[in-house]
Amino acid sequence: MTINASGLYTPGAVRAYRQLDQEGKMAIRVPWSYQWRPRPDMWSDPYLPEFMATMSEAGGGSDYLWLTGLWPSDNASSCSTLPGTTPEVKESEECHFAGDWRGGENATALYQMVKAGGRLAGIHTEADKDIDLVLDVIEKASKDGGFTIDQIRAKRHAYDHMGMSPRPDQVPRLKNLGMITGGANIQIWQGSGASILKDYGERGVDMIQPRKSLFDGGVMNTVEIDRPIGYTNLTYFHVLYTGVTRKDQDGKVWGQNQAISREAMLKSASIFGAYYARREDKLGSIEPGKWADFVVLDRDYLTIPVEDIKNIRVYMTMVGGKVIHLVPSLAREFGLQPTGAQVELGGPAAQW
Repeated sequence: MTINASGLYTPGAVRAYRQLDQEGKMAIRVPWSYQWRPRPDMWSDPYLPEFMATMSEAGGGSDYLWLTGLWPSDNASSCSTLPGTTPEVKESEECHFAGDWRGGENATALYQMVKAGGRLAGIHTEADKDIDLVLDVIEKASKDGGFTIDQIRAKRHAYDHMGMSPRPDQVPRLKNLGMITGGANIQIWQGSGASILKDYGERGVDMIQPRKSLFDGGVMNTVEIDRPIGYTNLTYFHVLYTGVTRKDQDGKVWGQNQAISREAMLKSASIFGAYYARREDKLGSIEPGKWADFVVLDRDYLTIPVEDIKNIRVYMTMVGGKVIHLVPSLAREFGLQPTGAQVELGGPAAQW
């Protein structure tokens, strides 16, 4: 992995990343989204939406840290159009983009941002009904802002997680708006299938990370980790494995009809992520003229047995032509020093 798109949640986080970038210490590239949940009311001041929309369109920053989108409000939440298996399930739901939730502050902030020409990116979401509400706002704000359908698609509005969305009938709507989704397969690996089955039944399970529906509908979907897996024995390839097999850590399959091929999963992990970050001219594939970002693996992802995908090890990572991760075995072969946090801090890679 050479790129990680995320919201920067606090002023201190923005300052820290900016300092690392200025000092040339960024190990990976971070396309970031503005995110300041405590103050969605600020978007009602006409200056902020216009300023931030201009900044995000300009892609302000460097080759390692740039503003790629705006996240003007709180997260979308767990409200679904599906009936719950008990009354308590539905009673616990909240629709964060409903007009009556906190006086409609989320919907208002999103409306003002999109109307000014900003791009939604990085927002965390859960279930499908809040996605309906988000799409309603994007469509209305875009119309009121005078944007053509081509201009709307050029924004590449995006939302993350795909915990229980999109529904099949939402996919054409996403496609029409030119939207991109980010999905956290790790939810399946860690057991979300069981809890969603309990609360929403099989239809809910089929809506967890519905990548097959998105690929069939022509909607780009990218790969999230959304967990600090550097502190565990998991790797990025557990995430890809889960998208291909739909298996959790106990080997149980959830929503098999949403499984995709390893080739499709690789697209989600590479070129689609570059489109999300709006740097597809520089990232996402290995070809002349693009940044020298790539990884060296210990086995061939495309030909090994599917069950072996989760065992893949990253032996080397290069970002911008600079080695940022190199395990001991390959370092000895190259006559170099092992490097990178996973090696130097004694993670599993230190023994590879």
